[in-house]
Amino acid sequence: MRLARRASQLFSLTAFLALFLLALGSVDWAGGGELRLRGGVPVDLFLRLDPLAALSSMLAARSLLLPVFLWAVPVLVLALLFGRAFCGWVCPLGTCIDACDHLTRQRRYRRTTSERSWPRLKYYVLAGVAVTALMGAQVVWFLDPLPLLTRSLTLGVFAPVQWASGYLERLPVAGPVIESASRSVLPEAQAHFRSNLAALIILTAILAGGILSRRFWCRSLCPLGALLGVIARISVFRRKVSAACRECTLCRLDCRMNSVSGGGQVNDPSECIYCYSCVDDCPRDAVCVAPAVRTESVPLDLDRRRLLAAAGLGALWAFAARTELAARPTRDGVSHIVRQGLIRPPGSVPEELFRERCIRCGACMKVCPTNGLQPALLEGGLGGVWTPVLMPRVGECVQNCNLCGEVCPTEAIRPFTVKEKDHLYIGRAVIDRSVCVVWESGKDCLVCDEVCSYQAIYWQEEGGGRRPHVDEVRCVGCGICENNCPAGGPVAAIRVTCDGDRRGWTREQQRRWRLSHLRDRESGDQRSRSRADD
Repeated sequence: MRLARRASQLFSLTAFLALFLLALGSVDWAGGGELRLRGGVPVDLFLRLDPLAALSSMLAARSLLLPVFLWAVPVLVLALLFGRAFCGWVCPLGTCIDACDHLTRQRRYRRTTSERSWPRLKYYVLAGVAVTALMGAQVVWFLDPLPLLTRSLTLGVFAPVQWASGYLERLPVAGPVIESASRSVLPEAQAHFRSNLAALIILTAILAGGILSRRFWCRSLCPLGALLGVIARISVFRRKVSAACRECTLCRLDCRMNSVSGGGQVNDPSECIYCYSCVDDCPRDAVCVAPAVRTESVPLDLDRRRLLAAAGLGALWAFAARTELAARPTRDGVSHIVRQGLIRPPGSVPEELFRERCIRCGACMKVCPTNGLQPALLEGGLGGVWTPVLMPRVGECVQNCNLCGEVCPTEAIRPFTVKEKDHLYIGRAVIDRSVCVVWESGKDCLVCDEVCSYQAIYWQEEGGGRRPHVDEVRCVGCGICENNCPAGGPVAAIRVTCDGDRRGWTREQQRRWRLSHLRDRESGDQRSRSRADD
């Protein structure tokens, strides 16, 4: 069983990394020039299986997201049967922690040295996360292991590895082999992300926790482990000790989760990850895992004051996030206090609901073919930190792409088709006449008109010459004009703002609004031509 567990860990980590690489830019061109992901397995499979992310998103949004919840049911059933077996057999972050612990802590050292951990702390963290979600805010994204690992790999590891592979490709001997391997899994364009150092530091600190104790993160801080630990207290299969036990304490010394106490007779089911170390170490074969109605276990003794303090901290975060200026509600559902650059991906739900559902996993940023989706800093206030925002100067929202809607595990970005993108309004382009060379100096420039995917640029005679204007009905805020604007410096002459955001409307309302205005305009043009003919 110990060997089977290691094989399961290796398979799960390999599957996680394979799906991660599969979504990195292994994008195919479908019929009609549409982008699509390779493979038939959802690339966000592990994120969908996360019950903590599903439950916190539903609590924050105060609605039952049945498609999201159904994916998490298998993990909950597994917890009812085998407790925290997911942590010891499947969790990719747990596997990485085990590997780092093996490198940092030799077997003899961990058998003879006392370890530092606070096993009840994760339950206080879970309480704070639950209170925050109940109050309509989100903080689970910062500590939930699956979104945390996905985000850290996306922001902190992917871009450096891509840069290093490009550097190694220039080597005379191994260069061609490295180039062939990298081209099969990595996109050609070099990716860049904000907050990449912060994401890398967080992941490194978690992996380095083995200096304090084996699986320090899993023992002390992981809220998903705490959730599964609560369920594990009623699990069917548990660790059992027979009368052959002579209390040699070998099982207790080698337990990586410190779930065995006393002489080896007592076990804490909320901490046991079914690693089977105790079964293999027992010289009398007195330990086994079997169905057990009642076993001697450690009670979950939580300090009431600390539990209230954790709930209070969660409530404080929720109050701060819900009452800041960026969260100020308006009649159309879009705050006028947020920065103009807060442009969400197409298909996103209204802003308030978006912040409640988004778990900041970075999956949408990972699959964006132009690298235009970046983690937000303070554009959307405290409650919008690390949510995805479109930065058109970095990369536009490609017209034939709907990948972000396919990989979002909590439906913060609802799936959409490429045909729907002509009426999914995420912003509006505005021409800065003081910077545009056509308006400022009368020079010829047709770039924004030539690259616009939605024919939203039109020309009018004004000021003695033809000047460009933006059609607010056709412009959806994709940002291709801003990305290609030849104006020097980081500021373009045509910029996309969130003023035209209509995510507060349903898709049908946006479609009807567009069609009605286009029909009115067409009928007005026909009347104008008729009068001209007369």
